[in-house]
Amino acid sequence: MRGIKTAGLTAASLLMACSAQEPSGGYANAPRYFNVPYVATPHEVVTAMLQLASTGSDDVVYELGSGDGRIAIAAVRDFGASKAVGIEIDQTLVNKAAANAAAADVSERNSKMRTFTKRTSATR
Repeated sequence: MRGIKTAGLTAASLLMACSAQEPSGGYANAPRYFNVPYVATPHEVVTAMLQLASTGSDDVVYELGSGDGRIAIAAVRDFGASKAVGIEIDQTLVNKAAANAAAADVSERNSKMRTFTKRTSATR
């Protein structure tokens, strides 16, 4: 049985403690329910999280709020995860993640990494 790992919430927790980077992204005019800034997880934190999760070849990693895809990419490239899926609502970041996955040679062509946008019609 394959293990499933979710990195997004862990990343958010570690970011609060480990990162002093400024948020970026085009969120100034976004609807309130999407007005969450993107803050890149430092690479050393990505590595520490994936080590802590004992990520390996039997795992599928889901990265919620994947941004530029760095956690999902590292899971496949550096830890040999069988698959990683990045979920992101900002199309600019989805495009960046797809380019980063292609550059890391873990793109959809290898059936190892998929990044996509989930659009919702959220209401209050």
